Amino acid sequence: MRALLLIGIACLACRRQPQPAPPDAGSASVSVLASASASAPSASASGSAPAGKPPARESFSRMLTLEGGNVNRYGKPNVWAHVPAAFDVKQPLHVALVFHGFSNCLESFVADVGRPCKPNDPPRTAYALAAQIEQSGSSAIVLVPQLAYDEQHGEPGVLDNAPALEKLTQKVLDALGIDKPIERVTMIALSGGYQALYATMGAFGDKLRSVFLLDAYYAEHGPVDAWFNKYIESFETRTRRLGVIYSNLDGPRVSSQGFAARAASLFKGTVHNAEPHDVTVDELTNPVCFAYSKSEHDDIPKTDIGKALAASR
Repeated sequence: MRALLLIGIACLACRRQPQPAPPDAGSASVSVLASASASAPSASASGSAPAGKPPARESFSRMLTLEGGNVNRYGKPNVWAHVPAAFDVKQPLHVALVFHGFSNCLESFVADVGRPCKPNDPPRTAYALAAQIEQSGSSAIVLVPQLAYDEQHGEPGVLDNAPALEKLTQKVLDALGIDKPIERVTMIALSGGYQALYATMGAFGDKLRSVFLLDAYYAEHGPVDAWFNKYIESFETRTRRLGVIYSNLDGPRVSSQGFAARAASLFKGTVHNAEPHDVTVDELTNPVCFAYSKSEHDDIPKTDIGKALAASR
């Protein structure tokens, strides 16, 4: 009898203990700084990484619902954040903001395969954003705020001014456990996302170093022109970057080519490839670049978000 009791106790002891649930993306913070510190190589560990090469850290994405972001009647998250494998807590903090276009939601926009945003609707476009970020090699933390939720317009909602965007960005960093000042900002607008970009270009002051418009240079383009004119000396010293990619769509094509001519008259280093082609990272690394893409309007972001991020590294 005693032997049976001991066997029973041993079996209970060897049962697998339950694993803690992952943090709630909507409320709990995930300390990137702590996880990076924990993954640092130990001097006494056997099989540790070679000197100067810390072990690879896994990338991760989070869907968040935060105050200060746009709300929707479906109760869906209002910002997506991605911390890439290349992120290094020891380096100056680089944040990239991506503004999506018409008729989409975060669940589909960042996914590998399109998903419906509303019940009984067809899937919206997907841009495999995490994969593009990782392939770019960028170390920037990438944020995609939800603008109009699957609507045929690009109104930025509550993110219609610089302070609102700055506050939301800080809330995301707090949720991720990142206690570092932002040193550099990149903004990327797709199509109708230009409205949010134009409304918030004053955010982060001189820290806004790179702006990319992916078939997004439409009407009311004064904010981009003003930013370019204000920092013309920074383009000459290659410390700032402007990239405009356009398709054969009449609106952005005509406006982009007109802007290219104005930019060239002010900055001799302006590069304009006016023949339809596959846009490359190399050309986007020029301080001022205008590129006529042979891709269709909706296809440009499927590859060129990553190219813009690679160019702004």
